[in-house]
Amino acid sequence: PRCYRSRFPGMYKTHLSHDIVLMCCACHQDLSELKSSARALMNPKSRANIPEDRLEHLEAVLMSYFDVQQLTPELVEQAAKVEPRKPQAEWTSHADKVVGGLDPSAIEAFVRGWRSHFLETMKPQFLPPHWSVDSRVANSSGE
Repeated sequence: PRCYRSRFPGMYKTHLSHDIVLMCCACHQDLSELKSSARALMNPKSRANIPEDRLEHLEAVLMSYFDVQQLTPELVEQAAKVEPRKPQAEWTSHADKVVGGLDPSAIEAFVRGWRSHFLETMKPQFLPPHWSVDSRVANSSGE
């Protein structure tokens, strides 16, 4: 995925479009849901009209995000202030953590693993004729 490749050394990300496959993606969906859930929970009038099972779902969204077993009013307020389109200062992306933990010698296997996962999961029917899991990963110029 692009989120990982963008953090690789230059030789692994320049002039290679092999791994770019067009598809739609709503990258801010999780934070939008978080904010929406928090706002619904904060509003006493709307909260009174939300069915119990929906309330449990909204609370579960926040508890999962904050990795807690119980919500506090402070956490709900914090979630309501999240701006999905602005970077959060205390947030470190999953991709930063994954790529930061990769040994440089493991990058090619990592990319090929994601290519295989893409094929198995998405089962694409219209890939370019020469697309292959085993196509080169690094730029041959070494940049």
